[in-house]
Amino acid sequence: MTDAPHDFDANDGERLDSEPNPERFDQLISENSFFVEKLHAEHDRRTRLQLEAMLAETPAIHFELDTSRKITYVNPTWERELGHPADQIVGSRLSDFVSQSSASLLDDAMSSALSENDFDGKPVICFIGMDGAPRWMSAKFRLNKIGCICGNLQDVSVHRELENERLRTQKINSIGRFAAGFAHDFNNLLMSISANLDLSTRKLAHQGIDLSELALALRACEHASQITQQLMNYSNIGQEQAPVVEASSINHLLQEAVEIAFRGSQSQPILCMDPSIPLVDMDGSQIHQVLNNLLLNAEQSMPHGGVIRIRLREHFYTPPQGGRPREGVAIEIRDQGVGIAAEDLEQVLEPYFTTKEMGNGLGLTTAYWIIQHHDGLLEIESARGSGTMVRVILPVSDCQELKSPVSAPELIQSTGLNVLVMDDDDSVRGVMGSMLEVLGHRFIGSRHGEECLSIYRHSLEPDSEIPPIDVVIVDLVVAGGRGGLWTIKKLAELDASLPVLVSTGYSKDPIIEEFEKHGFCGALQKPYSVDQLQQQIAAARHCSKADPSLAPHRID
Repeated sequence: MTDAPHDFDANDGERLDSEPNPERFDQLISENSFFVEKLHAEHDRRTRLQLEAMLAETPAIHFELDTSRKITYVNPTWERELGHPADQIVGSRLSDFVSQSSASLLDDAMSSALSENDFDGKPVICFIGMDGAPRWMSAKFRLNKIGCICGNLQDVSVHRELENERLRTQKINSIGRFAAGFAHDFNNLLMSISANLDLSTRKLAHQGIDLSELALALRACEHASQITQQLMNYSNIGQEQAPVVEASSINHLLQEAVEIAFRGSQSQPILCMDPSIPLVDMDGSQIHQVLNNLLLNAEQSMPHGGVIRIRLREHFYTPPQGGRPREGVAIEIRDQGVGIAAEDLEQVLEPYFTTKEMGNGLGLTTAYWIIQHHDGLLEIESARGSGTMVRVILPVSDCQELKSPVSAPELIQSTGLNVLVMDDDDSVRGVMGSMLEVLGHRFIGSRHGEECLSIYRHSLEPDSEIPPIDVVIVDLVVAGGRGGLWTIKKLAELDASLPVLVSTGYSKDPIIEEFEKHGFCGALQKPYSVDQLQQQIAAARHCSKADPSLAPHRID
């Protein structure tokens, strides 16, 4: 039995194993970047074949260029990664396979290699595959001994997508923190404006005055409130707390969204429904907004009309947080519009990025955030001139039974109540006083939880100048003082049957959506009308008197 022959590098004496070792070979290339050069300098046929075998197995693309920067060699990985047969691209230039946006970066990197200057880091260059899809490659260039450029390309597309996802999330979080404060303050202003308009309309209703301008102003306030809700849907508060989801039918919601979006439109929707589609876990109002945004985008992409196909089907998917594939329901919206350019496709989910003259760049960002927090996916496929397909995937619910609707009890409207209002905004307290006066109630104001609690304590004292409190309305978040949650706990310690309503300028907060779990008898979303205030006060009184078990209890 004879020993197996060993091959040695002619220059440095390093042993080359008889069997190719791609992992070791990649390491050597990343450290030295001269194996392609050695491949051409090697005269020993056995060693040359062994080097070729290693190059064929390595996951990185290795190449050599001549002095005119034309390709003289690429390993078979090129074809696996980019699709072009390796033997057919010899004589071409690397720039022939690079996107226009990366052309200058490639030229700078190769120029640095020719001048033997170190390029700052490994440039990430966008190559275009044979299928037209972009492939992001981390490139390394080196000048060999005969004055030619050699190097390697490593596909970092997946890593880049993950990094883009991380940066996108950071950007949304950053803007969300600003949006939360802005929307809250703006809703307080809207509360003052819309309530005063409502009060003025009531006072002038029987005087024979044309109130159409006031009605338009009120509708404008409602539209402004919807815009602030869009901001709040990806605010920091919303991102820290999950949507309020329940098992729901997407069939009904989708049909309703399509009817609203295409009323009076030149475009023709073709809706493919499936009655057997299972229930999904969703927050109905949020998903309704997503569908409205996506359908509006599809309709606006075809200013002269066209066909929009909307399909509903079951679809297995991997959730955005990873894990095992799970059962989902996909909503696919396909238009015949102008499509999205490749350079814009990566940015369409960025906040405030828009290609529309009158767009605000919030629609897709809001949709993306909402779907992410439903543990679903939002996917976009598009090409310039070929239309766009947007796919929303929502998880199938473990519960496949709809909740039975609960009939609302008949409420008896009361007047002459003493209502204690806690709000840190002076204008909101002022307009609340006017609204309660119109309804025949007495207003007692406080700025924060500590003052609210102190007033209520004094009202319980014998011979107090403060009348007995019938209903309390507290703001959920207060600047410079205790908010609604702290206040209701302390009030419940004094009187567990006291009806307390919660009010807030923050949209879709889970505390508002599930106010009963926190001891509240009702919730008011700013801005609200006189009628809405009257209804909630009546509901709170009914909650306290008709069923004491539903009233707030002591929370230690």
